[in-house]
Amino acid sequence: MLQSILFWISTAKICLFTNSKQDNNDMRKHYFLLCMTFFLSSLQLSAQSFRKEIDAKPELSASNCLAYPIPSGRLTAPPSGYVPVHISHYGRHGSRYLLSDNDYLRPLRTLERADSVGVLTEKGRATMVKLRRMYEESYKRWGELTPLGAEQHRQIARRMYERFPSVFADSVWVDAKSTVVIRCILSMENELLELLRHNPRLKIRHDASDHDMYYMNLHDENLARQRENEEVKRTMKD
Repeated sequence: MLQSILFWISTAKICLFTNSKQDNNDMRKHYFLLCMTFFLSSLQLSAQSFRKEIDAKPELSASNCLAYPIPSGRLTAPPSGYVPVHISHYGRHGSRYLLSDNDYLRPLRTLERADSVGVLTEKGRATMVKLRRMYEESYKRWGELTPLGAEQHRQIARRMYERFPSVFADSVWVDAKSTVVIRCILSMENELLELLRHNPRLKIRHDASDHDMYYMNLHDENLARQRENEEVKRTMKD
């Protein structure tokens, strides 16, 4: 997509040097069609790339149910003469239990029916046992933060502090806000506690209120309506 955007910028400049308005319009149409071709080709290549990644790591097919992977790789060095003085972190809650009991019971009952007629494999029975344990652990914790989710946010705070210690020096202020959902509040608190563990002198303001939900959990009705578009539905189905 970036290539298409850059190409469109460069061709727009070329069009400025044409002599005729009609020629200019014709060239713009040709370039627009060419850019769309590149863009659609890039989408196809991206889809192929995603399939290869999922083939190599099947757990990626879990989408947003995949546990947050620990980042790897080296940070880009800052420009010469510059030092970090501020961090703005906007994050999602950590790993949570599934949102309802049916999310666990539906696959569990399917496996139990298969087992009752003797068609479940050894791996299937092992999976059924794991599902039962998962259901027992998550009982009446639907949608709540898991121990792993809490640890994920402690690790985020730890990485921030270790990589940018000057930002958290002395008794600086840390201002944190959460939505009113308990898994989000606990995610925030775990991150703040980890920062305090590294520097007990930090001054922390933390809040979770309906007062701030208008921007922290924005609901765009126009965008929501677009999801009901028939073209969008067909794309999602495909």
